[in-house]
Amino acid sequence: MVMVSNAPARAVAKMPLNIIMGVPDDRLCSARAATHDGNLKVTLVGTACIIDMLPGRFFAPKIVNLDPGPIPDPLELGPGPFLNHIADPDRCEKTLLKLAKLVKRSRRACFNHPQAVLETYRDRVAQSLSGIPRLAVPQTIRLIAQEPEKVADAIDQAGLGYPVIVRIAGDHGGVSMMKIDDSAGLSEIYKLNCYDKAIYVTQFHDFVSADGRYRKFRVAVVGGKILLRHMLVGDNWLLHAERRGKNTEAEEARMLENFDEHVAPHIAPVFKQITERLDLDYFGVDCNITEDGEVTLFEANACMNIMANTSPSPNMWDKPIVNIKRALFGLLRSPKLWRHPPQSVAA
Repeated sequence: MVMVSNAPARAVAKMPLNIIMGVPDDRLCSARAATHDGNLKVTLVGTACIIDMLPGRFFAPKIVNLDPGPIPDPLELGPGPFLNHIADPDRCEKTLLKLAKLVKRSRRACFNHPQAVLETYRDRVAQSLSGIPRLAVPQTIRLIAQEPEKVADAIDQAGLGYPVIVRIAGDHGGVSMMKIDDSAGLSEIYKLNCYDKAIYVTQFHDFVSADGRYRKFRVAVVGGKILLRHMLVGDNWLLHAERRGKNTEAEEARMLENFDEHVAPHIAPVFKQITERLDLDYFGVDCNITEDGEVTLFEANACMNIMANTSPSPNMWDKPIVNIKRALFGLLRSPKLWRHPPQSVAA
């Protein structure tokens, strides 16, 4: 006999969580807004893209806003640990430094510790991840853009070879960037409107496959677990969803189905080293992965838009996003498993 209970499901205790939001150093905020399923979603550029995904039945969040100025005294905090939502050191270095002091003073657990985020400048990531076996990390330098001749001198002094990719620091999503094939081509960087701004110059590694197509993987790393968000296949090195090649859906769907069994075990040692060196609880990695398990890094940071599903369901990305959310929210509810757990009972 099957016994059916009419008792209501036991409510799950909500975990208190201080979500730390940061004002950029220049105090200028930018956002992207989009509608999906009739709902307006607003994403602040340079954030961790977590807050609007948190399930209300599990968390009791308190939003704490920090700006580049001194820490307010007193600062109104709720109970519970910190979730650092400030993810871009190019935009928010001062606020991240301020948060690092606050975390040290409070001795509370902190998810994605600000000191670790401060090490995710593209040039620092390239330095810290160099030397990992089976991982190719293109050399990257950061400088203030001036006339093309001075940029060329910096490239020569750093020993970078052409082609290079030039992008404005703090911009994401493939905007404000271009590929430069030789020193003469640097005269074109004026099109980026980058003069007197910080820029990154990255040596270009061609990652074209034997069939003439390019493949870009976005991998979410959650507490050391590697989860494929998507693979894009296209006919050009600059790959985004809107630039996917024709007739690629079947291959991309197969990769999503087979990644855990056929790919993840081969790249696990590489991603273990990446996770240990970056010291982040949750971040994204854009890369190429060959059939032999060789990885070429494009970028790794905490401010990738990973969990948003911008295509109507059902689609091939529904399941990966659900898996990433499940892993992330499970980790968030276990501060003792964070890379920076509580040092003592908070004052």
